[in-house]
Amino acid sequence: MAKNHYSIICNQQIAIVHINGSWGESTTRRFVREFKKQVSPLTSAPWAQLVYFDNWQFSSPNNEPAISELLQWSVSHNLTHSARIFKTDPLKRYQLNRMMDENDESLAIRHFVAAEEGFSWLAENGFTVTGSADFE
Repeated sequence: MAKNHYSIICNQQIAIVHINGSWGESTTRRFVREFKKQVSPLTSAPWAQLVYFDNWQFSSPNNEPAISELLQWSVSHNLTHSARIFKTDPLKRYQLNRMMDENDESLAIRHFVAAEEGFSWLAENGFTVTGSADFE
């Protein structure tokens, strides 16, 4: 993936998202619009997301409100589970928690080092993908 890029794939009731690079406000706004458009077909029933953050670099604090609002929108549109995939990094976890609090009880959020663990956790909670689960 190119710098400042993302991809969004919907499979069954799971949005699989790859985040790459350090985002400015225009990339964040574009992502928010595209994410809502792509996941809208999922929102009539409970859905989950699996987000790859390993290639994400820290973003400007100016982007945090837009991502927090997107998460609130997602929860209000039936998002129930979010799996974060990234190697343990306290600073990355800190910024992600500022935008998407792991302790927020309105959404089950878990951190995993490997995607397989995230997909397994989602499957345990009723969210499975069709075809290959290897979306890396």
